Amino acid sequence: MPLLKVQLNHPGKEKSFRIGNGYHREGHLVIREWNDELKHYRKFIKCEGQFLTDVKSEPMRAPIYFWGEWEGHSIFTPLESEKPNGIHKPFHSLENVGRMNTDPYVFGSEFKYATCSQTGLLTELSPNSIVFFGTTTNKGFELDTVFVIKSFETAQSVFQTTAQSYSKVYLQETLERLGEEYLGPRFSTTNKLYKSMTWWDNSSYFSFVPCRLDPFQQPAKVVLPIPPFSKQKVGHPYGHLNKYDHLELWVWVVEEVIRQNFLLAVIFKEPSYH
Repeated sequence: MPLLKVQLNHPGKEKSFRIGNGYHREGHLVIREWNDELKHYRKFIKCEGQFLTDVKSEPMRAPIYFWGEWEGHSIFTPLESEKPNGIHKPFHSLENVGRMNTDPYVFGSEFKYATCSQTGLLTELSPNSIVFFGTTTNKGFELDTVFVIKSFETAQSVFQTTAQSYSKVYLQETLERLGEEYLGPRFSTTNKLYKSMTWWDNSSYFSFVPCRLDPFQQPAKVVLPIPPFSKQKVGHPYGHLNKYDHLELWVWVVEEVIRQNFLLAVIFKEPSYH
């Protein structure tokens, strides 16, 4: 299995805020409903977690703000800004479940990556491979997740063990949304459920999400220049970064994230039932 460095584009837009358009009110709260569309959205999320100020620091706990994917329900606080248009506090509920899954899933003890654009070499990534999730814009590559692979489980194995090693929240938010891909008798013969290298596994080469302690600090997103990253179509993984050493590339991205005044989030509390 090859050790790869992959730029993986996925949709970067927020869902526009309008009551009745995927949002509703419950008392004084605004609820962003589980995404039932055929496309993904990013959210600007508030979540308890741990972060580093640099690679030499120790993890610190705090409520942190970051761009990520959570297609389940969230409490939404509208903002008067263009980006982000609001802050989401995720929660898990099986009321009015939508069709969309959350992937990559950065909550809990490790990040997980199960399906997004998994074709070809992306189904054969070896440990220490690295996937950069984000969205290409006219400004550059807007980075939201750095996923260093520690290990994986095949779809067949997940099916045969009835996903017993995963939390019920992950099972319901992601795996059940994928139909038979992981849980049905006609499971995928190619897909892998990749698990991340954490800071506690390797403090010199780990998965992280750029984050902030202040939700109003600008710029709103980390933007990596093109080149070395490339402008490419959403959903099409591109392996042009393979000409770079994986550790040197990881260090360069970390330094760029910190230079742009972001922190390194290394773990997020999994959303609870509501």
